Amino acid sequence: MTGGGSDSRSPQVPRREQVLLVTGGALLAALGLVVAVAWILGLNRITAVIPGLDPMPFNTAITFGLFGLGLLGYAAGRRGLAGLGAAVAAGFGVLTLVQHATGHSVFLDQLLFAPTLPGPGGFRGWGSPNTGLAFLLLGTAQLLLLLRPSLGSRTGATLLAVSAALVGGVDLIAYPLSMGGHVTLTLLPQMAVHSAGGIALAGVVLALAAYRLPGGPA
Repeated sequence: MTGGGSDSRSPQVPRREQVLLVTGGALLAALGLVVAVAWILGLNRITAVIPGLDPMPFNTAITFGLFGLGLLGYAAGRRGLAGLGAAVAAGFGVLTLVQHATGHSVFLDQLLFAPTLPGPGGFRGWGSPNTGLAFLLLGTAQLLLLLRPSLGSRTGATLLAVSAALVGGVDLIAYPLSMGGHVTLTLLPQMAVHSAGGIALAGVVLALAAYRLPGGPA
């Protein structure tokens, strides 16, 4: 048991893991907010970062923002907020993969913003399959921690989060390779570069936190 100086709102999240989750959550929430505002203001250099390549879809930005808030909620012991962020991420991942598997829209690409013209990667307003898979892994990892805060669930959550980080990391590596002509864009369904960076960050933060957490938030 800890003394009276512990935070009563998150008694089972150690201080170091709280800092990790808050830092990662704040960065992801800020990423989602900045890109969403850039869509509203028409700032293509922010939505796409690299001219000529696919932008981060608006709905992906919203998912980043909510997942980031979910990490903040986990750090603060707010199960509802943490669960919302995790459920949105996992649900978005499933729907994105369904869209790509069937070739039919489930309206994610038309929520608030109509699809943009196809870019070099065939962008139609959807997140890439890699993005969908990564969010499914991240959301499932956090749901595991919330529903079953045990050694087994923490191990499973760590493996899922590491897998998501690898998905983002591979896409990040693919960017300079594809630009150098070493691989083609069709070899790896690429997400936007800041999507890849955000996914890698989220995976690393959640994996490190899950590995060390003694249990879920109270």
